[in-house]
Amino acid sequence: EVRERGLCFLLALAHRAARSEGEAVDDASLTERVSVRTWFEAEPGRFHIEHGHAYDEFCSFEYNLAPYDRPGSQRLATPLTHTTIPYFTRALGDFSTHGIDSMSTREHLKLLFGMGPRMIWVLSRLYLHVVWEVLSKAGGRGRAERAALAEQHRDRLEALSQQPAYGLQTLQALDGLRAMPAEYSVTKMVCVFHADRLLVLALGALGLGAGFLLGGALGLGCALGAGAIGALLTHLANGKRSGQTWRALEEAAASIARTTGARYVIFGHSHRPVLLDLEAAHGISRYGERAYYLNSGSWVTREILRGDDGRGMTFVEIGPEGASLKRWRVGGGADTLASSGAEQPL
Repeated sequence: EVRERGLCFLLALAHRAARSEGEAVDDASLTERVSVRTWFEAEPGRFHIEHGHAYDEFCSFEYNLAPYDRPGSQRLATPLTHTTIPYFTRALGDFSTHGIDSMSTREHLKLLFGMGPRMIWVLSRLYLHVVWEVLSKAGGRGRAERAALAEQHRDRLEALSQQPAYGLQTLQALDGLRAMPAEYSVTKMVCVFHADRLLVLALGALGLGAGFLLGGALGLGCALGAGAIGALLTHLANGKRSGQTWRALEEAAASIARTTGARYVIFGHSHRPVLLDLEAAHGISRYGERAYYLNSGSWVTREILRGDDGRGMTFVEIGPEGASLKRWRVGGGADTLASSGAEQPL
């Protein structure tokens, strides 16, 4: 249904553009040119293109080719981030999340307190509700329920190996790079929602309260003990806290280039436009030629739509001269932001 709806949108856009030029659109010809890939688009030795969510533990599926909520169902499983988004979207309305994953705790608090007391109360209630809902489903139970999907995933992997791009061994290696969904770990869920920090704050308040009430050496001991426990919890939680999405995608791109021999690995997902020399950053080259990771950036957030003073959206282009990261120009055409340089024809 999603594919059919997307094709309808493309046809509508094509007709609108054609009318402005006084031309006609051949629907059948355009439809034939549109293809949908289950996982990736690749030309061995040249490029590998996919969205990139599979390498983000907050958006990944354990069985990438059977991403269902349970065996026998055609309903997609809901990744962690998509579980929380609807609640906060209804509360915040026209609110951009671009860059919010890279904000510090201090910046998050500054943003929250800037919304006023009423919104703080609404978001606090939502936070507790979402934390309870996610934690109630976290852990091994959900993973055990989906274990029967492994066979369906393997069958689709073998079927995909019959297509020209990659053999079964390469596909299995690529499949092994995907991130395990974060919701399978209760500990990680506690860290994701910063519940550990709330616990540390509560311990600190209890310790200070006990110290004030008891006084003397006993009170001091209670305060210091609460502080020591809080410091230990913070240390343990930081070890479980995940890094930034853009870094996970960069590492995945390096692994894909190493596994497939692709010169260009291209993702989206992170909303950060990138052109990275993988030989300089990770020591990866292809038959003596440099390999590159490119990210097309975001086409949805207001910051990118406006760009820097309205300069337009970024995109990736691969041509005879190599791969380039470009930005659409508002008046037409595009500017090159970065380029991989000249490339010898294959």
